[in-house]
Amino acid sequence: MKLFRFYGTGTHLLDYREVSPGIYEASQWISLFFVPIIPLSSWKVRPKKSSPINLGSVVGSTFNLDVLERLPLSGGRVLRTYAMAITTVAIAISPFLVVKAHFPKDRKPTPLEVATIMLAAAWPVGVLAMINRRQERIYGRQ
Repeated sequence: MKLFRFYGTGTHLLDYREVSPGIYEASQWISLFFVPIIPLSSWKVRPKKSSPINLGSVVGSTFNLDVLERLPLSGGRVLRTYAMAITTVAIAISPFLVVKAHFPKDRKPTPLEVATIMLAAAWPVGVLAMINRRQERIYGRQ
């Protein structure tokens, strides 16, 4: 099985659970901008490696793994994945929404207020990087 995504859009495995050293159970999803949309299947896999793809300004990754067994898709794992996605999106965008709500509308913002808005807007990138780091550790690319 080979998984592929650009900017978080494509198919990939989520909800990795290590069942023995180097062996994981995970569910395959179609995702749009890192948000899981449709669950496809569940598998027992042995991750091999991930490879970055850079086609000019388009960045993506391929994930290579050995498929050991197809597993039934678990409703509990699907619900947990949706719950984690909703929580992650909330964590990623809430600082920006809070700062924006308190942004002055009747005067020019101070340099500190501008810096706060910029940090709040950059926060989601950090959240995505932390999420991506776990998957890269599983596939051995750090």
